[in-house]
Amino acid sequence: MELETEVARLQHDLISLMNTGEEANLEIEELRGEIEGLREELQKRERMVETEKAKTHENATAKMDEREGEVSRLRREKEEVEESVSLLEAKLKKSEEKGKEMEAKLMQLMGKSKESDKMISGLMEKAAAQGGVHGLRGGDEYGGFKGLKVPLPVAEAALATVVLAMVAACCIRYSRTR
Repeated sequence: MELETEVARLQHDLISLMNTGEEANLEIEELRGEIEGLREELQKRERMVETEKAKTHENATAKMDEREGEVSRLRREKEEVEESVSLLEAKLKKSEEKGKEMEAKLMQLMGKSKESDKMISGLMEKAAAQGGVHGLRGGDEYGGFKGLKVPLPVAEAALATVVLAMVAACCIRYSRTR
């Protein structure tokens, strides 16, 4: 009887263990299902992360390309501005040189004008000293003044020089005020 009791007890333990094993197998299957679901969710999230990463990379690349294009455009504009500045500086230098040349010519013309003024005033004094201007002779080579030995073209050239000097002075003054 002891054996029968032992066999009955062992059978009972076996049945209990089998039930526990089945429950464990069911639990294992449930856990496997959950694990499989988590793997699928993980893969889904990994794909989303990869997609977002690719989009971010594309956006960053597009922005970098845009910035590089803008930098290139700004560099071209800078080069154009620098070229314009150098051309303007060259023109300014030429203009300043011309201004200096014109000023030197003006000074020269003013000197000649002063000489001409002195000569004209000397001639006028000489004419006044010899009896005035009413002693005109018609048609001689000296313009008809008695006692004056200055040809009429020389007197006209002196007058033209004075007028030219005045015009040049006005032009230079006007160009400096602009």
